[in-house]
Amino acid sequence: MARQLDDGRLRALAGLGRAYVLQWQDRILEAMVDVGRRRGPCDAAQTCGEARALYMIGWYLIQLGDHQEAAHFSSRASMAYRESLCAA
Repeated sequence: MARQLDDGRLRALAGLGRAYVLQWQDRILEAMVDVGRRRGPCDAAQTCGEARALYMIGWYLIQLGDHQEAAHFSSRASMAYRESLCAA
């Protein structure tokens, strides 16, 4: 439906939902790759979604045991949240 409406924000939300389902199925690596694939250039209205995606990647990296890379993504997520409309 999001494709038919040509709604990028709705497509991104659907993609994040798909990643949650993969996570619940213990398919963490697939979920992380899926979220990473859906990230891209964001305008100001989508920065909150970008922050969520970065946070999710950080969380998946923790579950995979890569704590150093997880800290990097978590830090980027925190910065994106502070700079976004969702921090208001």
